[in-house]
Amino acid sequence: MKNSKLRMKKKGLGVRDSGLVGSGFSRTSRSSNKSTVFIKNLCSSVNRIPHQCVSVVKRPSQKNILATVALLGLALFAGCHSDMYDQPRGKPLAESHFYENGQVARPLVDGTVPHSDTPSDELLLTGKIDRRLSDTFPFRVTKEVLDRGHQRFEIYCSPCHGLLGDGKGMVVRRGFPAPPSFHSDSLRAKPVGHYVDVMTNGLGRMFSYADRVQPHDRWAIAAYIRALQLSQHAAVRDLSETQRRPLTKK
Repeated sequence: MKNSKLRMKKKGLGVRDSGLVGSGFSRTSRSSNKSTVFIKNLCSSVNRIPHQCVSVVKRPSQKNILATVALLGLALFAGCHSDMYDQPRGKPLAESHFYENGQVARPLVDGTVPHSDTPSDELLLTGKIDRRLSDTFPFRVTKEVLDRGHQRFEIYCSPCHGLLGDGKGMVVRRGFPAPPSFHSDSLRAKPVGHYVDVMTNGLGRMFSYADRVQPHDRWAIAAYIRALQLSQHAAVRDLSETQRRPLTKK
């Protein structure tokens, strides 16, 4: 055997070329091929595992989500108490064991001012007496009242009625329907309570200003409207001697 190997080396032949390995070598080669195929199959299976897992796991349904939220809400509110909502309180004119006089109702504190004017003052609140428009003021008209009416008029009335009360206010110049002029014969003949009534309840396109202008200010505005009407229709005979002099000089 050794001699044959030596002869093969001399001839430049290798072990595989000699065929001496024979069937033993071929069996080894086939087993290695099987191992390679097995490893490839295993790797491909491993690569497919994540995709299979994603397809198997299902997303939670909307019903499950709502049920979970409801359970969490019940768990949250289960620990809450209604002490602040259902706390001890007294009903109007009921009996009380807390106050010395045994009454829930408390007397007014000295110097308490009413939130609004009393409904019994019909003239002040409505401009009427016995449900009829009045031409009488509920208080004395002074310069301070006219100044207050002038201020309130420019704030609330002049945008539509104009600074002179002629119905040519700023919003009218921009397309809003013009209100009637205070200097028309029909409005000059109206009692002063008419203006208070309109400011209180509104009329036509004009809405109520009761929530913006207080009753005393409504009368102050009405007094200033009368002053505007007088300024545009005053007669010379109605002026004093001092007031006439500048006119006669011209």
